[in-house]
Amino acid sequence: MPSHRRLAALVGDRRGIAALEYALLAAMIGGFVIAAALNLGGNISGSFNAIGGTLNAVAGAINGPTASTSGGGGGGGGGGDGDH
Repeated sequence: MPSHRRLAALVGDRRGIAALEYALLAAMIGGFVIAAALNLGGNISGSFNAIGGTLNAVAGAINGPTASTSGGGGGGGGGGDGDH
């Protein structure tokens, strides 16, 4: 019965089983990371957009209207005839 001997030899060799366990563990961790990224991606993006909007509002309140928000032409540096 050579098939029983082969089976006994495969059961006795633990290296292949350990490699398979590590591969399955890595695949499971990868799957969890991908699932978390897909589920949290939209939430994180929305949070950053909200933070960015708040920071822009605060900067606008501190600095006052800028050329991009006031609708007028941007101001240059001051007048003068250049004879300094």
